[in-house]
Amino acid sequence: MVKKKTIKKKTVKKKISKKKAKSKILKKVKPECYFVLIDGKKITNLPQLALEIETMNDDVFFHHVREDNNDFANWIKEVIGEIKLADKIIGINEKNDLQLEMLKHIVKSIK
Repeated sequence: MVKKKTIKKKTVKKKISKKKAKSKILKKVKPECYFVLIDGKKITNLPQLALEIETMNDDVFFHHVREDNNDFANWIKEVIGEIKLADKIIGINEKNDLQLEMLKHIVKSIK
């Protein structure tokens, strides 16, 4: 009996932590933490950033993604709290590749 209760508790904890991770990925950040692009557009969450990259002007993209710094990775790490994703994209400097990694991460997180 004791073992069954322990197993059930672990299952519930896994479901709760996965739900928290999912909501963290999709949730909008507080207005003071929005990512403001150089053109003034405000990004409120990770899915919005991933979708925005597709239509983003190259000048805007390369202002935020440079050889020595990746503002998107920094925001994802510091504000969104997705350290693994940030570490994965820090060296990516192509729009399509960066967007693909973000979308793959989002999909894996909400499965």
